[in-house]
Amino acid sequence: MVVCGPQALLYLINVKVTKLIREESVGQRDLPELMERQ
Repeated sequence: MVVCGPQALLYLINVKVTKLIREESVGQRDLPELMERQ
């Protein structure tokens, strides 16, 4: 499903924020490894 306009941006931001929250819940010490994988 492709959405055009501001809703698409909000969706992408939401996904990124959710990803960051999940990474933080994994643990701060694991962040460098996650960054290297990406």
